[in-house]
Amino acid sequence: MTPAELIARSKAKFALGQARLRRGEDDLALLSMHGSLEDGLRAHLMLHNHPAAEGDWPAMFEALSESTQPTFVALSLDETARIRRMNSLRIRIAHGDQVAVPRERLVEYQQFGATLLRKYGVLVAAPETPRPLDTMLREPAPQPEGLIPVVWRRYRTHMVPLLVVLALFLMGAAATIAVQQNRQAEPTAAAVVPTPLPGETPLPGEPTVPATAEPLPGALAVGRTAYVRGDVANGLAVRAEPGTAATIPVQLYLEANTAVQVVNGPVEADGYTWWQVRAVNV
Repeated sequence: MTPAELIARSKAKFALGQARLRRGEDDLALLSMHGSLEDGLRAHLMLHNHPAAEGDWPAMFEALSESTQPTFVALSLDETARIRRMNSLRIRIAHGDQVAVPRERLVEYQQFGATLLRKYGVLVAAPETPRPLDTMLREPAPQPEGLIPVVWRRYRTHMVPLLVVLALFLMGAAATIAVQQNRQAEPTAAAVVPTPLPGETPLPGEPTVPATAEPLPGALAVGRTAYVRGDVANGLAVRAEPGTAATIPVQLYLEANTAVQVVNGPVEADGYTWWQVRAVNV
């Protein structure tokens, strides 16, 4: 296939991704966007007679990220990081996993893809709701130097999953403590004291009917909307039933800040407190 044919196919896939995003086909839209980038970057490699043009995606990506040729347009560090995140989601979708990606994240990927393709000579139509590239690729605010930032940057790949598990454990523990406190607050007198029905005026010395207790603010409860923590890097696994056994399948992965509806729970299993949830945008 010639570079011109690859560029034409890149444009067609990008347009298809835009149409799929408008129809709400989020997973297919992400696959089309990634395919458009792959064809556009391969065409650039072929125009420069780079041997990686005939290789697979990892070889192409490595060549584009590490090239030092003066006439060769290499990827920046920000572009490399964003493409890695897109490719990670593409692999999950290709393996059949259900990945809930917020709509605003897909719009950012689409704007990023349009900007990157134009950089490599593939002219595509900008998204309907464009955002400035500097807001998408802006690096996080620098943290003050010290022991904690250094340790975090070095070990964050291993610490993030542990923090997610710890957060889920703490939320479950908080819900369990709240239930136990409510049980301890119930009257335990041995004598039977007549209690007036709701709406009746109690006589002097008689207890009143307590109102139904509301869940504590911020605690998990059936009917409430919860959100996946913002520091979840690789997605939060949702299992078919409570438990950590390998035989219990993972139904889908939830991205950071994804809203879920709590529909049942809690259930104690394998040392954790589990809640049944339903993703709002799935």
